[in-house]
Amino acid sequence: MVTGEKRMRIVRRYALTLVLAAVTPAAVAQNIDWSKWYAGAGLGLGINAHYRQDGRTLNFDEGMPGATDKSVLGAYRVEGGVQLDPKTLVGLSVSGVGKTAKINGNDANTNIDNVLATLTWLPAERGFFVRAGLGYSGMVVDDGVDKRHAGGLGVLAGLGWMWNVVSEHYVTLSVDQSFQFYHSNNDHRPTRSEFSAAYLGYMYRH
Repeated sequence: MVTGEKRMRIVRRYALTLVLAAVTPAAVAQNIDWSKWYAGAGLGLGINAHYRQDGRTLNFDEGMPGATDKSVLGAYRVEGGVQLDPKTLVGLSVSGVGKTAKINGNDANTNIDNVLATLTWLPAERGFFVRAGLGYSGMVVDDGVDKRHAGGLGVLAGLGWMWNVVSEHYVTLSVDQSFQFYHSNNDHRPTRSEFSAAYLGYMYRH
């Protein structure tokens, strides 16, 4: 049984938590040096991309039966944000994977796109890094006749290496794994998906 004193301790604890949650972002924002920013981009290949639809798990080829003129499973990444310190980068990342084809003469495509808030950490300030992301993800499955959209939560984890070429310019090599969880009303839309991707890219750290 919760006593009145214990109830008050719980209320004070939750109140303190809410105050910290409200104040911390503002305090952090005030302490950010906005002149320390970064931006980057990369191109690469998708690996093991698949999705769940109508109770089946399909890769991008299985989702395009009878397709011809299929492209490679291409991947892209664009990112930017601020450097909290030489080891910590916080920003926004837009990434995705997709494949195009022809089905009965019609253009078809399947693609997944992530728009995520990301945190990148470099233990030695350069070289090896790890990153994590959370945000919105969307998927399109277009068989040339019907186009189905799905959207929901995206989660990402990745690692890589950055080489300092000259001054503030870096070449990056990275591998990401992301998972997507979609809202679905059972009208043949995907309910979840995932993919890995390997990127070769460039980053500028100001």
